[in-house]
Amino acid sequence: MVHWDEDARKDLLIGQSDGKLNLFLNIGTDASPTFDGGTFLQVGPAGSKVDMDVTSRATPTMPDWNNDGNKDLIVGDLYGNIHVFLNEGTHDAPDFVSETYIQEDGANLAVPGIRASPVIYDLDWDGKKDLLTGNTTGELLFYSNVGTDAAPTFSGYVLLDADGVAIDLPGSYRSRPSVCDWTGDGLIDVLIGYGDGGSGGNGKVRLYQGVPLPGDFNGDGLVDDYDLDRFATCFTGEDGGPLPPACVLGDFDGDDDVDCADWDAFVLVWTEPEGPTMPPEVVCGGPIPTVSEYGLILMGLVVLGFGAAVLRRRGTAG
Repeated sequence: MVHWDEDARKDLLIGQSDGKLNLFLNIGTDASPTFDGGTFLQVGPAGSKVDMDVTSRATPTMPDWNNDGNKDLIVGDLYGNIHVFLNEGTHDAPDFVSETYIQEDGANLAVPGIRASPVIYDLDWDGKKDLLTGNTTGELLFYSNVGTDAAPTFSGYVLLDADGVAIDLPGSYRSRPSVCDWTGDGLIDVLIGYGDGGSGGNGKVRLYQGVPLPGDFNGDGLVDDYDLDRFATCFTGEDGGPLPPACVLGDFDGDDDVDCADWDAFVLVWTEPEGPTMPPEVVCGGPIPTVSEYGLILMGLVVLGFGAAVLRRRGTAG
């Protein structure tokens, strides 16, 4: 589903098995779509355009690839190539003049296991669009962008896993991913459509739910000042339970309490290299830890007398 002509009605873009791309414009309403007979997308200079053809098994997606404000066209094919058609028209009236390919280490990227099915999304939260793709063997490959957000390029991939096991659907299941917040919890989920390619096919869709990292209270992929404030709110001291559900992400050691040991773990996953900029004031029920007890952390301690020791700590990776 795409908004091709920005008329506030969803349109339909289909990649065909013959490698062509068929656009069906919505002539109904946005809530009750009805489509025209379809038009093949074309590429080339004015007066000599031809139908787009990526050879076989076209899988399109439409991000703003070069950050010029216009939607572009990224298309996977049967052989693992990913084609780039930059929009040289406008956002409302796309015009494609030339064809290139996504690059990996200075050459055209070729997805192992063939049948590229690209999704463009900043999956590692570094401000640059990344590449996620399925393949014929049912895997889910993540390519981190080593270029810039406006000029993405890639160097290798990792296989995404679920519960510590690499996603690899049995047989030749032709994984086709989609990324969205399916569960509405503010975290990114992955849907994978797949089929075995046989006479009966398979036709199922698997949901892989995103889970937050420890210490990442707002699920943005970073442990930062926002999470520091939440951690300070959750800190209860030694044996201070029961732990409210909203504080579970601060309980690194799983003892149903957010305490000094969790603070040390929180510092270690802190995203910014200078460490927490506003360390929380936390009440520790036992003796104040020394640096030797926490060899991976360099800590500054200030004790304030209010009946119990109030420990103020600033940590950086050592």
